[in-house]
Order: sequence, then C-alpha cells, then structure tokens
Amino acid sequence: QQKIDEADKQISENAAEKKRLDTEINHVQAEIDSLNTRIADSNTKIAQKESELSAAEAESRKQYESYTQRAKMMVERGSITYLEVLLNAKSFGDLLSRISIVKEIVKYDSDRLDALRETEEKISGLKTELETQKQELEDLKASEVEQMNSLTQKRSESQQLIDSLRNDKESYEKALAEQEAAEAAARAEIARLSQQSSGSSGTSTQYSDGIMMQPASGPVTSYYGSRIHPVTGQRKTHTGMDFGAAYGTNIVAAASGTVLISGYNTGGYGNYVVIDHGGGVTTLYAHASSLCVSAGEYVSQGQLIAKVGSTGMSTGPHLHFEVLVNGAHTDPLNYLN
Repeated sequence: QQKIDEADKQISENAAEKKRLDTEINHVQAEIDSLNTRIADSNTKIAQKESELSAAEAESRKQYESYTQRAKMMVERGSITYLEVLLNAKSFGDLLSRISIVKEIVKYDSDRLDALRETEEKISGLKTELETQKQELEDLKASEVEQMNSLTQKRSESQQLIDSLRNDKESYEKALAEQEAAEAAARAEIARLSQQSSGSSGTSTQYSDGIMMQPASGPVTSYYGSRIHPVTGQRKTHTGMDFGAAYGTNIVAAASGTVLISGYNTGGYGNYVVIDHGGGVTTLYAHASSLCVSAGEYVSQGQLIAKVGSTGMSTGPHLHFEVLVNGAHTDPLNYLN
C-alpha cells in the first residue's frame, strides 16, 4: 500500500509538472510566433525602404547628370557674364526683356541645385532608416534565437518527465490506465453534450465518406486501430489518427460545426478541442500547444481552431485526430476526403 501511495504521489507530481511545462512552452511558442510576425513585417519594411532608396538614387543620378550637362554647356559657351548680357541691351525694352530672361535662367539653375540637394538629403535619411530597421531586425532575430533556445530547453525538460515515466514501467502503466479512463470519460461527456446539442437544435446532419478535410499539414504517423504503444510496448487500440507536424502548425476544423469543448484534459489529450457536426458526429483534436476557439463558438470548415503541440501524454509534437459517433471512436479515414 505504501508503494502504491508513493507511485500515486509521483504520478501526480509528474502530471502537475508536465502541465506547468506545457503552459511555459505555449507561452514561449507564442513569443516566437510574435517575433516571427515582427520579423516578417521588418523584412517587408526593409524591402520597401530599399525600393525607395533605389528610386531616389536613380533620380539623383538623373538630376546630377542634367546639372553637369548644364555646367558643361556654360563652360563651352565661354565666360560671358549676366552683366555683359544686360549691358549689350539695345533699348530699355530689350534691357527689361534680358533682365527677365536672366532671372529665369538663375532661378532654373537654383531650382535644379535645390532639387539635387533635396534628393541627396532624402537618400541620406533613407539610408539612416534602413540601417535602423536592419539593426532592429538583427535584434529581433537574436531574441528569436534566445527564445528558441529556451523552448528547446523546456521541451527537453518535458521529454525528461515522459522518459522518467517510461523508465518506471509499473507507475507508467498505472498512469496510462488513468489516462485511458480520463479519455473514456471525455468521450462519454462528448456523447452527452452532442446529444444535448442535437436535441436542442433539432439537427440530424449525417456525414458520408470524403466530406471532411485533413485538419493539419504533415504526414500520417499513426493510423486508427490496433498498434504497439510507443511507450509501454504493449498492443493497444489507437482511437484516432496522428499527423506529424512542427510546434505551432495550424490545426483547422475538418468540417463546420459548433465547438463543444476547448480546454485541458487531465488524461492523455492535454489541450484539446471537440467540434459537434450534428447527427451525433464529433471530431476531436488533441495535444495542442494553444487553443484558438471557445466552447459554443461556431466554426467553418478549414477555420483555425488550435496550434500543434505536445501537451498531455505525448512524446513529441503532433496532432491526434479522432472522429466519434455518439461518443464512440471510429476510423477517421472513412470521413476524410
């Protein structure tokens, strides 16, 4: 009895620590997602500034070439001064006309020089902005590397907890039995909520082969049915399909429906979402790193509902996907297109 009590205590402590690490991993993953968004925005701004800089430099070259052509023409035409032009006037009217022309020429030259100066100042400002944005980008990338290192460390800690359960076969098998009981209780609750939802809405939607879409990108790493459990080595029934995907990969609704559950399952599911599609048909998405919908919310097929993670009893990032009919699991392949 003492040994059982000690095992129960260790399992409880490990489960609590795993949940804490799952929460920390979700937080760090959210920080990385935010950094990636800011990095993408920064790259866009840098590309825009580089385009503006190229256009300004091209305009500067054009203005400078025009100004040097003007200076060359003045040199080639000789050293005649504006005063000489005025003194050569043949009449007072001719003088006024020449004064007007000289003013226009002086203004033309001055405007060209001012325009060239403005373009050069614009180029200088764009270069300063570009350097600032590039430095900000480097800082963001450094922060991303730091967060990724933190995430790797926390994933390692999380994996060590799973490994400790794996090494303690007796304790792990007890934990697995509790996990399966929690999952069974969850499926019973899903059946109850589904019947309640169908009864209140009067829906009787039935599904046929091929109406659902794949809920996450990535290969199928485990199909529905009997398999050797990856931890205990025992033959167990796998109640769904697993899709291998990286942390943070989008999980989308396989079909339209109403969210029945969006929360944490203390058994093997971890963070999970359940969607009611009517007629007793529900879909379940487990081991998520973060949840993007709430219970009672209507979602359309293909809508983002969660992000791939490794919460609950999971040894690595993936999506565990189930199709249930009145709370009983069935082969998802019969519903996927």
